[in-house]
Amino acid sequence: MKIFFKLVFLNLILFPFIILNANSEKSGQELIDTNGNKLYYSVKQKKYISCENFNLEGSTIDPELVFGLIGGRPVCDDKLKFEGVESSAKKNKSEPKNIIGIKLFCSFSNNNPTSNFGIEFKNKNKAKLIAINEDEEEIFTIIGKFKALSDRIKIDYKRPDGDDKEMIIDRKTLNIKYASKNSCEVLKKNISIEKKLRNILDEFISEKSSENKI
Repeated sequence: MKIFFKLVFLNLILFPFIILNANSEKSGQELIDTNGNKLYYSVKQKKYISCENFNLEGSTIDPELVFGLIGGRPVCDDKLKFEGVESSAKKNKSEPKNIIGIKLFCSFSNNNPTSNFGIEFKNKNKAKLIAINEDEEEIFTIIGKFKALSDRIKIDYKRPDGDDKEMIIDRKTLNIKYASKNSCEVLKKNISIEKKLRNILDEFISEKSSENKI
């Protein structure tokens, strides 16, 4: 009988400690696995799970582990805020329509076809400007850099004489800002800017040389 009471007494004394030890893991308690990954204890699943899964199931870190802070969640990577909500700007940012591969053919209202020129938007923000040099009677090309914004396209380039220039094209009207009356049109992909300018140049040379004696 004494032995029975001793066992009962020991069970009453030790049972709370056994229960306490069995539930010693707190929500959000951190553990690093053999691969160096951080795991967090889930009270809901009674096991350690990944940071992402811990946040997705809506668990929070026990206040005792974070200096009394309520509602704390682990930071998994640079795309997760304190609450585990994605904050990547690229994820939610609405970018302007891609213009790579677009060809523009622009002209001015001075009735001088040789002032026409073309623009082709290439990869790596390169803008290929193609125009006519009347004096040398040739077609030349300038490679500039473009930046496509929501309402306009900015092109930075160097003139043949070395001067730095900036061209701004309104994306809605396709007009070149701060220039005399002008207009641009979008060409089909199978139309060559060089060929259009070559036809203009050939006609210019033909008219210019029509009265030559030699």
